[in-house]
Amino acid sequence: MNILSIFVDESGDFGKYDSIAPFYLLTLVLHEQSRPLSTFKLNKINNDLVKYFPSKKDSYVHSGPIIRKEKEFEYIGLKDRRHIFNSLFYFAISSDIRYKTFSVDKRKDDGSFMWLNNQLLKQLNFFITEHFEYLMSFDQVKMYYDFGQKEITTILNSTFFSRLTNYLPPESKDTHHYRLFQVADLICTFELLNLKCTSSTFSKSEMIFFGNPRLFKKNYYKQISRKKL
Repeated sequence: MNILSIFVDESGDFGKYDSIAPFYLLTLVLHEQSRPLSTFKLNKINNDLVKYFPSKKDSYVHSGPIIRKEKEFEYIGLKDRRHIFNSLFYFAISSDIRYKTFSVDKRKDDGSFMWLNNQLLKQLNFFITEHFEYLMSFDQVKMYYDFGQKEITTILNSTFFSRLTNYLPPESKDTHHYRLFQVADLICTFELLNLKCTSSTFSKSEMIFFGNPRLFKKNYYKQISRKKL
C-alpha cells in the first residue's frame, strides 16, 4: 500500500496578539513510506542521545529548550546541547522528506481566534489545491499529531478530511517516539527563527547558540529550506 505520512507541529497559540510571540506557525513534514528512513541514520541519532543526554535516549526532545537552555537542558552545557541539536538537524536534512510551514503574523490583526482560524484554513486549502494530484496519488494520507491544540485537530479535519477521500484523521499513539515528529518540531523552530531574523528579534539565548542571524541562515536555514515543498 502506498502511504504518505504527515507529521504535524505548531508554534504559538490561539490567544490574542502578544508582542513576545507575534507569529503563529503550523508545520507539516511529509514522508512517503515507500522510501524508508535509513536505519543507520536512526541509530546514529539514538546513539548521540545516549552519549550526550543518556536520560533522554528513547524520548522526544524539543528543539526550543535545547537552544534556550530550559527545562531538562538547564544543566547541559552549550557544547553538548549543540551536539544533540546538530544530530537531529543532520538527520532531518539527510532524510527523504519534504515540508510545508504555514505562518500567520498576528500583528496584522488583533489575533482573535476566528481571524487566526480563517488564516490557517485559507493557507491549508490553498496547499491542498496546489498539491491535490500528488496527495491523491497515495492510497492513504495518514496524519500524526499529538493533539497539543484541539483547534489544529479541527482545522486539519475540516480541510484534509473534507477534500481528500484517502485521508485518515490524526493519530496520537506513540507520536513522541517518531523521529520525524521531532523533525517537525525542529523545522517549526527553524521557520520561527527565520521570521525573527527578518524582524530583528533574535533573543540573547539564540544569539549565544547560533552566533548571529547571518550564521543561523548560513549554517542551518539554508540547508533545511531545501526540503520545502
